[in-house]
Amino acid sequence: MLSDSQNQNSNNRQQQELASVTKMLLCVVSVFVICNTISGSIVGSLIWYGWDPADTKVFSCIPLMLNSSVNFIIYTTLGTKFRPELRNLISSWRRSICRSVERPPEHKEWDFSGHSKINC
Repeated sequence: MLSDSQNQNSNNRQQQELASVTKMLLCVVSVFVICNTISGSIVGSLIWYGWDPADTKVFSCIPLMLNSSVNFIIYTTLGTKFRPELRNLISSWRRSICRSVERPPEHKEWDFSGHSKINC
């Protein structure tokens, strides 16, 4: 059975995690609203000044791409669970890439058929 102090520590940790996730989501949503407002304002202004709506797509996409980029920075900065998962993902990609890349010729062994074998 957990003591009162262990129970309180567990509750404090859960509250801190919840506060961290809440702060991260507020940042993500705020950036989303700001970028979409900017995008809409750009398109509206360009159409007001006589631009063809089809020509405004390029300008409206820039704030939306910025939103995606900033979201990654927010998750990396504020996401306590995101960072270790990102490290695991990158290291697994690196391992799989290293296994699939052929090594330089000095690391190859040649069998008698003339084909090279990769030493892993």
